[in-house]
Amino acid sequence: MREFVELLAVGLGGWRVASLLTQEAGPGQVFLRLRGVAGIKHDDSGLPSEWPATFLASLLSCIWCTSVWTTLLLWGLWQIEPKTVLLFGAMGVALLADKVSSK
Repeated sequence: MREFVELLAVGLGGWRVASLLTQEAGPGQVFLRLRGVAGIKHDDSGLPSEWPATFLASLLSCIWCTSVWTTLLLWGLWQIEPKTVLLFGAMGVALLADKVSSK
């Protein structure tokens, strides 16, 4: 059971952090600005529209790619401080619940 909780918390937490980094503006537009520093251009609605061919932009341009390293980082954090990772996992659950209920 513990392994299942770890899998869920780390997986959903990794997805949540990757989503923040690649698709969302965030509070005070912090993630939008971070992507701007990486050279990623955004359309009028704030969604990424152009990506330069740089290493940093490639880390922040694809949620599938970004989730690999964010999940790996959260797994490492789980080894040190599991409660922090559970918080990110809970955020992922809350957002998935919102997406499912709004359809």
